[in-house]
Order: sequence, then C-alpha cells, then structure tokens
Amino acid sequence: MSSPLSPLEPLVLPANGNLAAAEALLPQVQAAAASGIVSIDAGEVSTIGQAMLQLLLAAARSRAGLHITAASDAFRERIEQLGLKELAA
Repeated sequence: MSSPLSPLEPLVLPANGNLAAAEALLPQVQAAAASGIVSIDAGEVSTIGQAMLQLLLAAARSRAGLHITAASDAFRERIEQLGLKELAA
C-alpha cells in the first residue's frame, strides 16, 4: 500500500491512462479531494482514455477542484481535441 501524499504533492498519471489506470488512481483522487485540491502531474501521459478523462473531469467539477501541474503534449492535444478547457494546464 502506498503512503499518503502531502496536499502539495501531485498525483502522477501513468503514460497509458486506460481504464485500469483510472481504477487504480480513483482512491488516491478521492483521498486528495477529501483533503483539498486534487493536484495532477500529466507530464508523462502518452495516451489517455475515456475513463481517465471522466475521473479528471469529476475531480475538476468537485468542490475540491483540480490543478494540473504538468502536461505532456499528448495530454494537451487530447484535451484540446475534446474541448475540455477545464483540464488545460
């Protein structure tokens, strides 16, 4: 089991943001949202699927909010293609 993150330490998205990755990240996102803003490092993302995007959108629209600390070109291109400006870093 991983140690809890500090409120300022971003959650790092994996290179392949598929369903399994989103399911694995969900508890960490929930814990981060319960303690404050959800901070995400998307600097290593090469692909991102629907489930991961839904998880990030839910965090962005929650009371806690979402902050992207870093974003790869692939991440930026995908969110721009989909018009998801609230996920823009």
